[in-house]
Amino acid sequence: SDEIVLELCAHMAEQVPDLLNEDDAGDTTFVVQENGLLPSLAIVLQQEMIKFNRLLNRMNSSLVDIKKAINGFIVMSSDLDAMYTSCINNQLPGIWNKVSFATLKTLASWLKDVVFRIDFLRTWLHNGLPVCGSLPLFFFPQGFMTGALQTYARKYQQAIDTLNFKFHIHDGEPADVKESPEDGIICYGLY
Repeated sequence: SDEIVLELCAHMAEQVPDLLNEDDAGDTTFVVQENGLLPSLAIVLQQEMIKFNRLLNRMNSSLVDIKKAINGFIVMSSDLDAMYTSCINNQLPGIWNKVSFATLKTLASWLKDVVFRIDFLRTWLHNGLPVCGSLPLFFFPQGFMTGALQTYARKYQQAIDTLNFKFHIHDGEPADVKESPEDGIICYGLY
């Protein structure tokens, strides 16, 4: 079982994305507005980056530590022992679950999901706000929705607590969407 966990951890370590770094932001991502503030959705991106970087750091450090523990270089802590068992059972380790988004996925599916989420955020970081995005990919989707409301409130000088959401269902696939609406956001991933 040690060889299986070592091989699995090596495979996962290869898949863990690099940290999201604000220095990699594109020209349109964190543009300060005339009012001296960052756009609300840019702040949402910053907050999500912090949460995902915390998760990626935990993943990287624990993958290094479990390898050392299996090889006898450090003590196998209770967290690492539980991680070992989770890896054998294709379950999300508790040490990662503590800093992860809510999920019921198996370890393998969860890792694919993490990579997808990081890729989306990295694209947003490099290229600016995408024309549409998957609402469930955020740690805190309510923050994204509030950021959309705040963007509208600032644009039209309205109190945010007087606004309500209106929804329109679009036909087609997210990849078919080529431009953002003048006001609001286009989301997918709701079931």
